[in-house]
Amino acid sequence: MADFDLLANEYDTDKRIKRSKEFADEIRMYITDGHKKSALEYGCGTGLVGFNLIYDFDSVIFVDSSVNMIEQVSKKLLSLGKTSCYARCCDFLTEIPRDISVDYVILSLVLHHIEDTKTILTRFYGILNSGGHLLIIDKNGGGKYYANNPDIDGYDGFDQSFLSELIREIGFFIVESKTFWHSSENENGIFILDAQK
Repeated sequence: MADFDLLANEYDTDKRIKRSKEFADEIRMYITDGHKKSALEYGCGTGLVGFNLIYDFDSVIFVDSSVNMIEQVSKKLLSLGKTSCYARCCDFLTEIPRDISVDYVILSLVLHHIEDTKTILTRFYGILNSGGHLLIIDKNGGGKYYANNPDIDGYDGFDQSFLSELIREIGFFIVESKTFWHSSENENGIFILDAQK
């Protein structure tokens, strides 16, 4: 797995900034009355996606397991002065968040890094308020997990139907997904999935 602590200081490249804005624009289409709602971006990195959405919500919690990534987010939040938002270093697979409840959980190109998909999705279900939404952006693929592979960091992507069924098994009752983005490095495309609790 990539060492995101080492990447933190150079993570905000022009390419990632542009892509994150496009992803945030797509996510925005699934937000209803966001100014009254709370959100959590899991695996936020330096917060590139979440900062594009920070004024679409009443509050945003930025969560990542990388200390250095969270330090970058904290610096950005300090410069904005939006006190209803904060950053937290945490891995939901090892630490069950009992003090968090939100209306939206957002993951952008994060799920394919997490081998225990069902457990992490169950944890997200647990922190969502009734009627809340889980919004996942990730790669289309076959769902094969690669450990310690220099070319593929985790899953090669997900089959949308398989992932949707897994999410329904956890308890979400509305699940919709579609492919919305393509690039030369993601020839199979990137999908967005919206699941409601």
